[in-house]
Amino acid sequence: MIIDLYSIDVAILQFINLGFHNNILNSIASFITIFGWAYVAIIIGVLLYFISKNKKTKNYAKLLIISTIVAWLTIEAVKLGVHRIRPYDVITPLYVLAHESSYSFPSGHTTTATVLFYTLSKRYGHWWLFILIPVLVALSRMYLGVHYPSDVLGGFIFGYIVSYLCEYFMKTKNLL
Repeated sequence: MIIDLYSIDVAILQFINLGFHNNILNSIASFITIFGWAYVAIIIGVLLYFISKNKKTKNYAKLLIISTIVAWLTIEAVKLGVHRIRPYDVITPLYVLAHESSYSFPSGHTTTATVLFYTLSKRYGHWWLFILIPVLVALSRMYLGVHYPSDVLGGFIFGYIVSYLCEYFMKTKNLL
């Protein structure tokens, strides 16, 4: 059963990674993946905090910063525990547009994108962003050849759980 799941993981990855490459999509995927950088989420949180005069926005900016840091620490610990090798180190053929220094599972970029857009959508509405942007980041990570589908699915789940728990904690402490 595990071999079958791995085969499905590889088949989906190769379909996304090998099927659609061109210079325009390469640039789009490289740009979209930026929304998964933890420091981008933290910078957005800091800017929202200092630019806004609205207390609710400032509180959500704090939630974004805290959730991003908690997610990053959690993901790094899980990656060290799981030790999943990047797909470009074990699968051929694969079109690789990026290289990473850490392990593969779960996707930190997808986790961060989920945290970022979960928090922003809780403050500003537009739930379609909560789904659309993290999904695009997840697809970009597979397109770039750095993650399996199960990595990005794990990142999406981790991002949602961390965001929800941080939001819950802040609400119970009247910080949100």
